[in-house]
Amino acid sequence: MTKQPIPLSQAGIATALDARADTRHYLVAYSGGMDSHVLLWLLAGLARDAGYRVRAVHVNHNIHPHSQDWARHCRATCQALEVELTVLDVDASAPGRESPENWAREKRYGALREILAADEVLLTAHHQDDQLETLLLRLLRGAGVLGLAAMRPLREFGPGFHARPLLHYSRAQLLDYAQRHNLCWLEDPSNADTQFDRNYLRHEVLPALRHRWPALALPVSRTAQACAEAQELLDELARRDLQDCATQDPDALRVDRIQELSAPRQKNLIRHWCRVLDLPTPNSRHLAHIISDVIQARPDARPRVNWKGAELRRQRNYLYLTAS
Repeated sequence: MTKQPIPLSQAGIATALDARADTRHYLVAYSGGMDSHVLLWLLAGLARDAGYRVRAVHVNHNIHPHSQDWARHCRATCQALEVELTVLDVDASAPGRESPENWAREKRYGALREILAADEVLLTAHHQDDQLETLLLRLLRGAGVLGLAAMRPLREFGPGFHARPLLHYSRAQLLDYAQRHNLCWLEDPSNADTQFDRNYLRHEVLPALRHRWPALALPVSRTAQACAEAQELLDELARRDLQDCATQDPDALRVDRIQELSAPRQKNLIRHWCRVLDLPTPNSRHLAHIISDVIQARPDARPRVNWKGAELRRQRNYLYLTAS
C-alpha cells in the first residue's frame, strides 16, 4: 500500500520545530519564491496564533535586473503578514572560474550567519525534491558519506542553528498548499536555465526518472538519512581518535599515534580535524598524498600538502594543520 503524504499544516510545522530546537525565535530566509513563501506564511501564522517570535530576511544578490523589484515584493508581503523584514545586499558576482551557484550560496549563507542571533534558528524552505537533487548532484561529483547525507533537518549555524522543517514535504505538496491559500510568489527565470547543473537535473533528468519511479524522492531521502546516521558514527570515532592523537596545541597532532590507525581512520580523522578547525577538507587525491607522503614519511623529513584554504605539514613527530 502506498504511504500517504504527511499533510502540510501549521500544526505539523510547529510540532517539527518544537521537537528540534529549544526556542521559539525564528529567522525565515525569504526569497519571494513559492517554497519560502509557504514557509513564511506558516511561520507568520504561528507568530500570530502561538506566540512565536518570527522575523524574515531577504538576501538581494544584485545579479538579476529585477532584483530590486523582488526586494520590494518581499517587503510588501512581509508588511501584509506583519513580519519584520531585513533586506541584505550582497555582491554575488562570481570571480574568475568560480561556480556562480556555489559563490552565490557562500555569499548568501555568510550574510545570514552574520544576522542570526544566538537565540534564533534560521529556517530555510528546502523540501524533499531539493534533497533528491542535492544527493544526486553530490553522487555525480563523487561525494563520500558526509556529502551523501545531503541536507540535515537541523545543524549548528553561526551563533545559533539552521533548520529545514519542510524536508519531509514534496514540491507538489507545497504548490498545492500555496494554491489553496491563494499565495502570490515570484518566479525566478534563472530556475529554467539548464546551463546550471541543478536546473539541468531538475528539468531534463528527473522527469525521466520519475516516469519510471514516481516516488523517487522518498527512498532517496531515506538514503540521505542513513548516510547522516553513518556520518554520526564516523564523527564519534573521529572525536575519539582526535583526543588520542591530540597535543596541547589544537593545530598539532602526534604522528606516532596517527600511524597506529588504519588508513580509513586516518582519512576520517584528517577530515574531522579540518571541520573542527573550520578549514576546507581535502579531496581524495590530497588525502592519499597526506597518508603516503606526510604521515608515512621519514621522521627527519619535512613534507607538506596544500589544498585551497589549508596546509598540512609535518615536523618530526607532529602534524600541523593551518589556513593557507
